[in-house]
Amino acid sequence: MPLLLFKILVICTSLLSWVVLSIAGISLFQYNKYNKKIALSIAIVSLLWFVSTYNSWYEGVFLFRKIALMPSLNSWALTLLTPLFYLYFCTQNSDKSLNTRLWIRHLLLPGILAGIYIGMILFNPVPDMLIYNWSEFELNCPAWWISFRIGCYLLLIIQLFVYVPRLSDMSKEISDKNMYQIRFFKRELLYILSFYIISVVSMLTPCYICNILYNLSVTLTAGYFLRQSVFYRTIKYKIAFSLQPHLNTRQEEKTDIIILSPPEEEQLAKHLKRMLNNPDLTLKMLAREVGKNATILSRYFNQQLGVRFSDYVTARRLDEAEVLLKDTDITVIEISELVGFQTSSTFYQAFNARHNLPPSQWRKKMNVEL
Repeated sequence: MPLLLFKILVICTSLLSWVVLSIAGISLFQYNKYNKKIALSIAIVSLLWFVSTYNSWYEGVFLFRKIALMPSLNSWALTLLTPLFYLYFCTQNSDKSLNTRLWIRHLLLPGILAGIYIGMILFNPVPDMLIYNWSEFELNCPAWWISFRIGCYLLLIIQLFVYVPRLSDMSKEISDKNMYQIRFFKRELLYILSFYIISVVSMLTPCYICNILYNLSVTLTAGYFLRQSVFYRTIKYKIAFSLQPHLNTRQEEKTDIIILSPPEEEQLAKHLKRMLNNPDLTLKMLAREVGKNATILSRYFNQQLGVRFSDYVTARRLDEAEVLLKDTDITVIEISELVGFQTSSTFYQAFNARHNLPPSQWRKKMNVEL
């Protein structure tokens, strides 16, 4: 009975990861119309979706088994995910686009492995097999796919030795430019390394719990990319931005609620304007500056202005960003830092949710209209 329960949990978590990956992929494809850099996110989600489809539907539902030990598809996918994640971090933390030569240089070896695998499947009489316990490897020692899987893991080790130091150097460059962004860069890098550790352990250990943890880690990774999609931003931002502070609709509806007097509001506005470009700005920090209780300020934003503090701050930062985009030639990355966004990706998401255009295209549109 416990074994059956674990099998069901593996299948359920695997299907969950497949569903979240599917939603993220569809949403990212829609966003790709506005931001070409999102192509890397689409590539990562598509690869994970392809692997998850195989694990969920074929191994899970059809075979009713856990994920195999060192499966060829999963082993090769890790060698392709590594350069994709590296290129993803490069584009997220710079304003430069990747050229074709750079793509080829980083993806060449995984492409060669894919060609070898397809060639051996077509022309070698020994078929690839799914192995669920280590004793089966001894029975199939001459099989080519054992060497293929070991080759994938050797390439993965080499890639990690190459890319991790590069990412470490990148984090130092970011810390020199933006002391706030480095924290989020390291956190994202930690998530990705955790995903790799869980993935490798799940494929080297015949344990259902490891398979469940792997499926959950894929789900979390898919959720991370889903947050960059139109679907997530529409739910999180678009409704909030319809309640812009400079639109007085909600204020007129709640004229009877007076939490701060006009002089206090003026003082609050001055302090907020001065602190707006601080990425770590919080309601408690603002409350200390104006000498008010954070709960009172929260009620002021929610009841007197009809909008949450975080949404109000985001809207004000976007207002300032629009002015800089129209009136200056400052790069989008620099503007996102000047107005107080913690990362450029957060700025892109918020701006696209308001205008359905990324900042660079919105700037071109405004310049044409002027």
